[in-house]
Amino acid sequence: MPTKNPTTRQEPWYVEERLHALAVVHLTRRDDLALLKPPADSGLDYIVEIRQPGRPIGRRFGVQLVPWVGDKRLRDVPAVTDVLFPICILSFDIDSERGDYGWPLEPVVTDRGDAKLIAHTGAVGSEELDRKALDQIVAKVNQWYDALQKKVAG
Repeated sequence: MPTKNPTTRQEPWYVEERLHALAVVHLTRRDDLALLKPPADSGLDYIVEIRQPGRPIGRRFGVQLVPWVGDKRLRDVPAVTDVLFPICILSFDIDSERGDYGWPLEPVVTDRGDAKLIAHTGAVGSEELDRKALDQIVAKVNQWYDALQKKVAG
């Protein structure tokens, strides 16, 4: 069994629980999103499936959860690069419940209509997480899948 590094700061027991609770509250504001548990070794906390009237349509994005540390919002997180879908980070201040999001593996549609996943290394930028931002996240993922489908079908 690995030993814990005594210099590593241990989060209070409730931080992980509250991170998951806040993520569920935010992600379930839309009835077209279903939260799935990923494999334990994936580096993801959730796989979010976009659905159309209650049925899966094959569109997913990964979510990693990160607590704020002091006044620092999003921070470096381990990269997950062995997936073929976008990954979003959700970061929360456990005390205020304020959230932010960023893209370590960002879905981008080029001017030519190509669907790309751009890996961001180092600290990931952040935007405030609210209902409007959640709508933008889903729209961005849907645009990426639309472009991908055009290339595959075309």
